[in-house]
Amino acid sequence: MNDKVSLTPFIRFIETALNTKASGDPTKYFHLLNQLQQHEDAETLRRTYLGLANCVEIFTQKPAEYKELIHSIFAYQFRSSQEVTHAFIQLVLQIVSFDGIFSIPAMHMVAKNFKYIALNDSKCIDENSLMLLHTTLQVVIHLAPSSVTKLFSILSDEFPKKKSSRNCINVYITQLLVVADYVPCLKDMLFAKITQHCIKNDLCIARRSEYETLSNDEKYFSDEAMTRLDVYMSLLLKYIENAFEDSNNGQSTDKKEVIMSLYKCLLTNYKNFVLPK
Repeated sequence: MNDKVSLTPFIRFIETALNTKASGDPTKYFHLLNQLQQHEDAETLRRTYLGLANCVEIFTQKPAEYKELIHSIFAYQFRSSQEVTHAFIQLVLQIVSFDGIFSIPAMHMVAKNFKYIALNDSKCIDENSLMLLHTTLQVVIHLAPSSVTKLFSILSDEFPKKKSSRNCINVYITQLLVVADYVPCLKDMLFAKITQHCIKNDLCIARRSEYETLSNDEKYFSDEAMTRLDVYMSLLLKYIENAFEDSNNGQSTDKKEVIMSLYKCLLTNYKNFVLPK
């Protein structure tokens, strides 16, 4: 049985659930929401996402009526099988294609998942999921070009908090630098954001002469700030090193342009955040 045939009952159920919800009977609608929250049956979840992709016109035209459904969709975490994730991405892109306003929750979903993938502190990062997230973000920007003006604030809002793990910070900043490559208009701002966090952590590090007079808690916070600063700096320096290597290996169309762009970006950050005012 092909997907088109097997999806027919799912599409019919979803249409009925949405229509009866609008008519005042939310029973089947709540059952649909429950299906989206259950991850035990991957195939049912996959078909539900594909079924929803065929019903986008119904729930996107009345977002207030179906706000729980829309919230549930964009709360997706990349922990399911690749088949389910591909079905979910197809749904999201269908939604954004129908109405560009949904590019905003789509970009928030991508940024949140940059962090979620690293939350387990595992050294084995799911590179396939990260690649799918970047592909999704690029297509969202392509479908709704004006959404790029909101992307920086979204990535900033989702930046890991101070208490986040080293692994989470490492992965998130790495993804910001990947975004800087395919959204070059944000490169300066993303570099500035990372530089600001470098300065903030530098200011939290105790001077050597003061260190021994600190309490254990104060020493811990100072050590954590030093560790985070090392992470930020190493990632920035690695990015710069790779950019120069790519230009030397002919992977960049204009070596001089790459070097001058990086130099200008770094100089601006140095003037804005390092030199005294």
